Amino acid sequence: MCWFTWFSSSEVVRSLNGEAIDIVLWSDDPIKYVSGAISPATMVRGRVGYETFEEEERQFVEVVVPDNQLSKAIGRRGQNVKLASRLTGFKIDVYSESNYEQIVDDAMSQLSRIEGLSPEHMEVLLSQRYHTVSQVYNEETAEIADLLEISEEAAQVIVDNAATALDQLTEEEKQERLSAQRAAEELAAAEELNNSKDSDVADDSDVADDGSAE
Repeated sequence: MCWFTWFSSSEVVRSLNGEAIDIVLWSDDPIKYVSGAISPATMVRGRVGYETFEEEERQFVEVVVPDNQLSKAIGRRGQNVKLASRLTGFKIDVYSESNYEQIVDDAMSQLSRIEGLSPEHMEVLLSQRYHTVSQVYNEETAEIADLLEISEEAAQVIVDNAATALDQLTEEEKQERLSAQRAAEELAAAEELNNSKDSDVADDSDVADDGSAE
C-alpha cells in the first residue's frame, strides 16, 4: 500500500526558504497542460502535432500568444519555455499571433497550389508541419497516404500534382527574378541618363558663366 502526504503551497514555499513557485495543473489535454505551463503568458491558440526527430516520432505543441506577451512566454534566454517543455514532456514552439498567422497564410497559399488537396487535407498537413509544395513532393507516397488516410494511388496523384505545382512555382520565381533584374537595369539606365543630363546642364552653365565674364 502506498501512502501520499499532501502539502499546502505555503508549506512548500517555506521549505524552499520563501522562493516563489508556480503551480501547474496536470491535464491529459496537451493544450490545457501546456497553457498552464507557460503562465504568466496567455495562450490564445494551440496546435498539437507529431514530427520525426532522430528517427523517432515525438509530439510537439505550437503555442500562439499575443504579440505583446511573446517575450513573457519565452522567458529570459528561453528559460520559461524550456522549463515548460521539461515539465510537460512536449517540445514547445512559441509564436506571436501576427507571426503565426503569416506562417499559416504562407503555408496555405503554397499547399492550395496542389490540385486534389481538400481544405481538410491541408489542415492535416499543416498540423504535421508540411508548409511547402516541395515538402509534399519530397515525401514518401506511403507517408502521405497514411497522414491523409487515403489510398496510395490517391496519394501518388497528390505527389504528382505537387511536382506540377513545384514546376509552376519555380517558373514563376524565375520570371519574378527576371522582372526584378530588368526593373533594376531600367532604373540604373534612367539614373545614368539623368546624371548625364545634369552633367550637360552643368557644362552649359559653365560655358554661359565664362561668356558673361568676358
